[in-house]
Amino acid sequence: MASGHAGVLDRPMRHAPGPAVPEQPPVRRTVGAAVATIAIVLVLSEAVADALPDDPIRFNVTPVRLAIILGLVGICFAGVMVRSLRTRLDVPILVLLAAAGFATLVHSQSFSAWRGLLAGVAAYYLAVGARRGGALSFGTLATIALVFVAVPAGVALGQASNQTSTGFCRSGLGGELSNVCNDDAMVRVVGTFYNPNLLAAFLVMFVPLAVVGALGVADRSLRALAFTVIGGSYIAILATFSRGGMAAAFVGAVVLVVLLKPTRRRLTVAGVAAGVGGLLLVFLMVVRGGVGVRTEVWSAALRVAAENPLGTGLGLSGHLVAGRVPGTEAFVHVHNLWLNWLVETGVVGGVAVVVITVLVGIRVGRAALAGSKMAAALAGGLASFAVVSMVDHPANSMAISLVMWLMLGLAETSWEPSPLPAAIRHKGRRAARRTRVRRS
Repeated sequence: MASGHAGVLDRPMRHAPGPAVPEQPPVRRTVGAAVATIAIVLVLSEAVADALPDDPIRFNVTPVRLAIILGLVGICFAGVMVRSLRTRLDVPILVLLAAAGFATLVHSQSFSAWRGLLAGVAAYYLAVGARRGGALSFGTLATIALVFVAVPAGVALGQASNQTSTGFCRSGLGGELSNVCNDDAMVRVVGTFYNPNLLAAFLVMFVPLAVVGALGVADRSLRALAFTVIGGSYIAILATFSRGGMAAAFVGAVVLVVLLKPTRRRLTVAGVAAGVGGLLLVFLMVVRGGVGVRTEVWSAALRVAAENPLGTGLGLSGHLVAGRVPGTEAFVHVHNLWLNWLVETGVVGGVAVVVITVLVGIRVGRAALAGSKMAAALAGGLASFAVVSMVDHPANSMAISLVMWLMLGLAETSWEPSPLPAAIRHKGRRAARRTRVRRS
């Protein structure tokens, strides 16, 4: 399907570097690009289908981490220099790693969660390097998105049609959650994940990419097949009965529609709708208590964060909050991505996550307004994920965390329609300027 995407998805912009890729790349570049692409596919296969073994091979290096390492080696083999991996997120990412490591060290916690964070950061730079090294065009990415959306959505639809017990039920859309399903309860599908909320989080992130991929398919039969997959994915989101997932899917679709053709009228309507939606959310949380026990969890998390300005260490937020919330319910996290990072990594780490969020939002927004359709898809997917993360923390799962970091890497390069010029990739920017002078 990738053959029909080149002109639609990689539309050049005035501020992007011009392409300088040879028509027939050398073997070294081809092999390195292939290794990087395969590594990304393996990461997604592990996230979606748990395709790789979980046990470390050696020195805490699991198969998925080995795939990421080999992917990074591949982009270096293809000729991408370390300096070409620099992004605007480097400083906040480094600050987040340092804050997380310091909090973990101070509280004498295991560094296993920190190593997981490091693997996510490595996946981020794998995505950046793959884009800038020419290993991952947006057409290829769209095709990959269609495939990896189809797998969990197809399994989820099978669970819904057969009413397969997943261990998750809801007594009506506005009813209570339960792990014990009676005859009147609705089964919540999980697809290839172990939790319906994780399935919803993954689909709302990747479906917008699949939509843009389908729009770029020239053959009508293939396009119809692609939109069939997309329709099934939205049905799968509904079948999770995740209210946050449903709201996120709607927001992502609106963002995608607006940014695919960002007219003044569409932007104005979207801005007004966002303001009204924000006020409604505040009303539900503050006045009506519409988010249930989460209000108490968030209040307890803020108290824990105030008592631990340097952080509690990774993986402890849910345990510390559970003791401050009435009842016997256990929590793994505090049901909010940004608040969870604030609690576990302290004020410094929390600020770093906010900075990353803002910079990525600005990046994809500007790229989409400049005409990049794939940036619009990334904006839709990340906006959906942000909505889910306001009332949940799906990135607490290693699978979703890896996908999230890959998406951030793609978003940071969403304004770049083609790989960096060869002179920049191999010799640095000064050499690139000398090359342009000689050509002129």
